[in-house]
Amino acid sequence: MYREENRLPDKPGPFGKRHKPRPGGRGGPEGQSLLEMAVFLPMIFILVLALVYTGLCLNAKMELEAVAREATRVVTKSTGNGAIEAGMERAAQVAGQYGFNPAELDVKISGPYLSDTITPGRGSIVTAEVSYNFKLFGFPAIQIAGQNSEVIECWRSRDDPNSGGSCVPPDQQAQE
Repeated sequence: MYREENRLPDKPGPFGKRHKPRPGGRGGPEGQSLLEMAVFLPMIFILVLALVYTGLCLNAKMELEAVAREATRVVTKSTGNGAIEAGMERAAQVAGQYGFNPAELDVKISGPYLSDTITPGRGSIVTAEVSYNFKLFGFPAIQIAGQNSEVIECWRSRDDPNSGGSCVPPDQQAQE
């Protein structure tokens, strides 16, 4: 946009030629705003991309915590042997429903009396830790983890002799 006030005087230049001003000449407010946009637009784009990536990472963490919650729920509600395997299978199933690759999922279930042949006892705490390498937009992978702990309630029926006992204190067991 050419403005009359930006016009140079009509006199010959140093080499005898008359200078004709260009519309939107150099150094005007239009050029300054273009330069400011060229400097700040990439920074704003990177900031928005970082916010989106952070939000997706937090969402993945909440989903992994839900996977861990389901794994502990299955282990604490099981009444027979194979509770750990059932919890791991449920974790893989839920992770697949959330869109995670179950082959890349790392699930660890721990607690007292946990083994392949012994189910956890009433009153014990079962903990599931789930981790996953989260990759997005070609960024480097970030390891995201979720954890959940759950107590096996004392009222749960554990008829299995390998269940690790009951919640009744030992001095009260003798009185029964």
